[in-house]
Amino acid sequence: MGGEFFGKGWDELSNFLVVSYLEDVLVTATCKLNQDMWYYSSRGPGQYFGSAGTNQKPDVTAPTPENGLIVYGDEVKILSNGWGTSGACPQSAGLAALLLARDSSLDRDTLFQRIRNSAMDLGHGVHCQGAGLIDCQSAFR
Repeated sequence: MGGEFFGKGWDELSNFLVVSYLEDVLVTATCKLNQDMWYYSSRGPGQYFGSAGTNQKPDVTAPTPENGLIVYGDEVKILSNGWGTSGACPQSAGLAALLLARDSSLDRDTLFQRIRNSAMDLGHGVHCQGAGLIDCQSAFR
């Protein structure tokens, strides 16, 4: 894409929401442990969908717990509304890292498709959950 996105240089982009629609980014929505979607989780297909170099989002979903504990500075805090995509995205990134560690020859498209194709449909629709809940065991089959 020549270092530009919608006519703006990469250094001009300050909004992660713009970058999240790129086809090079695997976007992870978040659900509760009971598989209900969090009300604040990203919804698609995205305001830039259909533009060159973009994909429909989100790609997949990962769970975060209600009343989840986090270490924040020197305190432990409870997040009653889950960890959000900040807790969900590292799960997808970890799955991608494990798949690449197993087979470093995977290109981006193959890696993303393996993650999407192994996801479990939660019944919330593609614009809400993407392909579904990531499934690490299934991704390794």
